[in-house]
Order: sequence, then structure tokens, then C-alpha cells
Amino acid sequence: MNKFSGVLVAIFLGFSQFSLAHPHSWVNLKSEFTLDEQGRLTALTQFWEFDEYYSMMTIADMMNEHGEQEKGLLLLGKAMTKNLKAFHYFSELKIDTTLVKLPLPSEFKLETKLSDGQQILKFSMHFEFTHPRTIKNRPISFRVFDPTYYVDMRHSKASQVIIHTQTTTECSTTIALPDTPDELIEYANSLDKSQQGTQGLGNSFAEQVIIHCM
Repeated sequence: MNKFSGVLVAIFLGFSQFSLAHPHSWVNLKSEFTLDEQGRLTALTQFWEFDEYYSMMTIADMMNEHGEQEKGLLLLGKAMTKNLKAFHYFSELKIDTTLVKLPLPSEFKLETKLSDGQQILKFSMHFEFTHPRTIKNRPISFRVFDPTYYVDMRHSKASQVIIHTQTTTECSTTIALPDTPDELIEYANSLDKSQQGTQGLGNSFAEQVIIHCM
């Protein structure tokens, strides 16, 4: 079957002939927020760990394409970072109700790690804010999602959201899951991977990370 698994797969493998046979992929998220000595937000680092099946198939295709893993990871990481820009890096960051645009990542890396004896892909992006953002008593809302929903992108627990602070600033983190109607879930599950016109669907399935700093 010659299909794609949502926007992320198209971005990840857009230069390749490879396509997945299953409509869903899973990404385990970890996010790190860095505060300066004044308690202002200065940086955000994202870590995405892909599921075993997606990783296995992507690595196999990458090796066929480039012949060596180190070169393949470098080229694939560059292509992914470049293409994600058009989708705002699948990220929605708000302070109060103000949307904060992420800058170009100052660092990014695609690598592999062993998980239960299986190689999985791990992708990271580091964003430095030119102008530090005041967040004291201003809630942060953060969501990461594939616009077409095919990729389930979630923090497995609140401890996967880390706040690095140089002050006595105290922050609390909660994760809110969406209350998605059953009929929308059924519709999303019924979609073919090549289905058109589903842009924005992922918004209805995205978890919301909420951070309060005082």
C-alpha cells in the first residue's frame, strides 16, 4: 500500500519512496523549559522518541537510501527540521493567551537509542528566545501535535515536563487530556493515510501542558 501516516511521516520521509502500512505512529515527548536568574523563560528543548515499529521501518529505509547510519541520521534530521518550520514545529506555545512563535532551533539532532534491545529514533530541537519572556503569575500553555492526528504525541507523565530555574521561582505542571467527541474519534480512525482535507484535525486530539510559576 502506498500511503502516508499524517503530516509527520510525509515530512520525515518526504524525500524517500518509503511509506508506512499502518495509519498511526506514537511519539513519547519530553520538554524542558529554561528560566534565567530573573525567572524569565529563555529556552525550550523538545525531545521526541518514536515508537519501535516506526523507528525500525524508518531506519531500514534510511540505510537503503544512504548506506550508513551516521550520514542518514544527519541528512534526515536536517530535512525534518527544515520541513517542520512550515508547521511551526508542531508546537503551540502560549503565555497567558498570547501565542509565542518559536524561533529557528539553534540546535537539533536525530539519533538512535536502545529500548528493550530495539533501536528507536530520538529527535531533539533546542529553541533560544531572543527576548526572555516573563512568566511569573502568567500561565504557560504548551501543546505538540501533528495537524492530521495520525501521530499520537504525548508526554507520558507530568515529570516529562522539566523546568530548569536559577531562582527560587516555584512552578507546577499539569497535563490536561482533550475531551474529544466519540464521533470525531471514529472519523479520525476511519481516515485513509492519504486522506486530504484533514488539516487541523490534530488540534482536537492534542494534550495540553499547563505550567504555573510563582
